[in-house]
Amino acid sequence: MADERWLDGLVALVTGARRGELGGGGAGIARALASHGAQVVVNDVTEELVAATVGQIQQRGGIAWGIAGDVSAPQDAQRMVDATVEHFGRIDILVNNAALGGLVPAVEHLPDEVWQRQVAIDLSGPFFMSRAALRHMVPRRFGRIVNIGSLAGVRTGFVSGAPYTTAKSGLIGLTRQMALEFAPTGSPSTCSCPPESATRRSCDGARIFSRDETIRSDRSIPKVSLASWSRSSAGGIPDCSPEQRSR
Repeated sequence: MADERWLDGLVALVTGARRGELGGGGAGIARALASHGAQVVVNDVTEELVAATVGQIQQRGGIAWGIAGDVSAPQDAQRMVDATVEHFGRIDILVNNAALGGLVPAVEHLPDEVWQRQVAIDLSGPFFMSRAALRHMVPRRFGRIVNIGSLAGVRTGFVSGAPYTTAKSGLIGLTRQMALEFAPTGSPSTCSCPPESATRRSCDGARIFSRDETIRSDRSIPKVSLASWSRSSAGGIPDCSPEQRSR
């Protein structure tokens, strides 16, 4: 059905979208975007991890291209966004999904390098990627940034500990600030905080890109969604009307 391809012609970059069917939410998000017609750029840290998801999307008839890079490195972030624009001619959607979790020691035993690496990927990474993408989105007055948060950002992270909880709290704040600064330019951001069950390996990412639940046509500054994986805030995913696409 034509209505199922409501992202036709749009270009989306998804970070942390590794390993195809064996991957987590990022691979599922990439598949969902492609199934709705988007041309998807798949990112992860190595070409091998990227290739699995790219191949899976292509086998299903979608358009996908992969690029390896470290979101926590500002030069890599800019390179990946610029390469996306060079390859497809534009970037319309950025999904900041890449994150580092896992069991870590309590604060008094937490090594410096563990703290620094996790905050670099989980918080600095979305900042670097968003900054690079906005440099292309703002002049066109069109684009959407979706930050994948966590309920750990609004309560606590019992498993992933202080680095993850702190980074995800900061990501919510970053999303609010970007929403305030860039919604008037046509490039608002939104944050989706999936419950634990939605971030398992089985998650296919489709619910966050359900048209009925995420598309909003108003131009108001979006609110951060803290309630569920399936409800993003206003302006989270593009209104794909001809008027919006022409901007």
